[in-house]
Amino acid sequence: MSLFHPRSRAEQFEAMAAEYERPIYLLCLRMMGNREDAQDCAQEALLRAWNRRDTLRDERYFDTWLMRVVIN
Repeated sequence: MSLFHPRSRAEQFEAMAAEYERPIYLLCLRMMGNREDAQDCAQEALLRAWNRRDTLRDERYFDTWLMRVVIN
């Protein structure tokens, strides 16, 4: 997924959320142990990743970087 594709920021965020919402939720579910907390965790993680996207050094490692943001 390219965060640098020439689209509006809203479209970029929606694309990221659509592609990664489920894997992020499943990771949060494993960490949190219940659905409600996992949903909150996933939403927070998506927002944090979006707000920290400038820390991504190499777009090839986006998936790894994203999951590290979720875990942290």
